[in-house]
Amino acid sequence: TSTAATDAAAAVGARVRWFPIWAWHCHEPTESSLAQGQRLSLSEVSLYRKRRAAACYVSQIDGDSPVVPTPMLARLLRPFEVFVRPS
Repeated sequence: TSTAATDAAAAVGARVRWFPIWAWHCHEPTESSLAQGQRLSLSEVSLYRKRRAAACYVSQIDGDSPVVPTPMLARLLRPFEVFVRPS
C-alpha cells in the first residue's frame, strides 16, 4: 500500500507522508527515520474520535494476548501524530 500510494502521489506531483504504525515498536532509534518526522497536534475532537474508534476493536486490544499491546496502544492514542517523508 505504501509503495502504491507513494507512486501515485509522485505521478501527480503530490507530497507523501508515511504514518509509521509499527515503526515505534520495531525501529532501531539510531537508524530510524522517525527522528526526521513531522509532528501534527490533534484537536480534542480528533483525539476523542480516535479513542472511540480504537475502543471498537475489542478483539485487538483486550484479552490475554492482544494484537495491539498496551504500550503500543498508548502510542497510538497520543494527542499528536508523527508523519515521515519517504526517503
